[in-house]
Amino acid sequence: MGKLYVWVNPLKSAPLVDHTWVTDYNITTKNYPKHPDGKNYWYCWGSYHKSAQHGMLLSASGTLKHAKALVLSNVKPPPEPMARPARQDGSITFYAIDGLCHQVANQILYSTGMDGTVPDRVSDARGYHLATFFYRNYGLNDRLWNKNRKTHCPGVTAPDDDFLPWLKGASGADLSKNQVTRVLMTRRVAQWSLKALRREAVKLSKHEYEYAVGLILSAALVATASEVGEKNFFKLFPSLDTIPRTTDELIQLLDTEQMEISVKACRETLRANPEISSDDI
Repeated sequence: MGKLYVWVNPLKSAPLVDHTWVTDYNITTKNYPKHPDGKNYWYCWGSYHKSAQHGMLLSASGTLKHAKALVLSNVKPPPEPMARPARQDGSITFYAIDGLCHQVANQILYSTGMDGTVPDRVSDARGYHLATFFYRNYGLNDRLWNKNRKTHCPGVTAPDDDFLPWLKGASGADLSKNQVTRVLMTRRVAQWSLKALRREAVKLSKHEYEYAVGLILSAALVATASEVGEKNFFKLFPSLDTIPRTTDELIQLLDTEQMEISVKACRETLRANPEISSDDI
């Protein structure tokens, strides 16, 4: 067993939304210009941060062997070749299609459930309810995630969807049963669209990738706001202060650099491995 620490910094383009990343050492005691030898830093689809502007989100006991098997540490994006036993992105291969930093961090924290407890999750990070609305707790790449968790953490059980109980009452939104049903259908359509986009992502330019993701996500949020009203919308998504009504407004909530890195890396992987398809990664 070892200690895992989750840290948060606000996104430059969206200060009300947190980027999350994980280490197995405490960075509040010292600013490390790079991760120290013998220690582990998980980038979680982000750049290296020697300090955390908003500090530590949580710390928990986890099995480092299993954490590193689920998500490779000390390797910054792009993802490692598919032949590696673990990758720095876990199962979040296509950033903003499969999931975001919150989903990668949750995958690392899955190892905190090896003692029979429910694994910790980054549910207190700002933007978490927005991220889980689209990507659930561990991302949309179910095929790879299920393979990873069953291989490296058999016996661990964890809720897959923190947004559902949040929608049904924890948020404080006053919604009818029909409104909840329609919000969930809007969500499902967005998830179907993201999974369909995944098959075409490597064919897209940077601009096309950003536009396609932004179109799917913004349309779902606008539809949700229309269904529940602005007051309830901001209860569901407390990290937002406006409704992202256009693709450009939505894209500000994401790290476009990571979007570009992820699709380029996947394109190179498929080029080097013509026998596989995007479904295999």
